[in-house]
Amino acid sequence: MNKSDRKRFNNVEASLTKITQELTYENEKTDKRLVRMRFVGITFDPDSYSYGEGQLNDALDHGYKMIRDYPTGAGVVIALGLYKNGAV
Repeated sequence: MNKSDRKRFNNVEASLTKITQELTYENEKTDKRLVRMRFVGITFDPDSYSYGEGQLNDALDHGYKMIRDYPTGAGVVIALGLYKNGAV
């Protein structure tokens, strides 16, 4: 991976961390309950990152919210949660 790719991925990782913190704060202010979890892996490989990106976008389109990101040596794993109002 070249220097510009590494910089781009570091920027993405920093953005994900910020978004995760904002969503965690929003979830703490509401009466929503976590009803489902999903983990999506995104590799920092220019040839295969789009698969994980597609899974992440699909989950977000279905109402999942980012909870936390877990950096790995090869990329990042995103923890997603589906929240519903007053669910048990």
